[in-house]
Amino acid sequence: DINNTAEVELDISLPLAEVRRKSLDYLERQYLKEVMTKHQGRINRASETAGITTRQLHKLLSKYGIRKEEYKPAHFATAKA
Repeated sequence: DINNTAEVELDISLPLAEVRRKSLDYLERQYLKEVMTKHQGRINRASETAGITTRQLHKLLSKYGIRKEEYKPAHFATAKA
């Protein structure tokens, strides 16, 4: 949904390849967070939604420092307390 896409500030002093890389990294990170939230940290379901293998999802989560435990319902309950 285009309405959920945050604007990324463009830095025209950077080469286009760098702008593309940074934009892709930002979008991937946001997408993964949304998918993990939707599926409450369940890797199998999140990978199905993303259309990737669980192994690929684990690699991406690691790349962006995203921990599945942060999306589990028990984590939300203790974080709010």
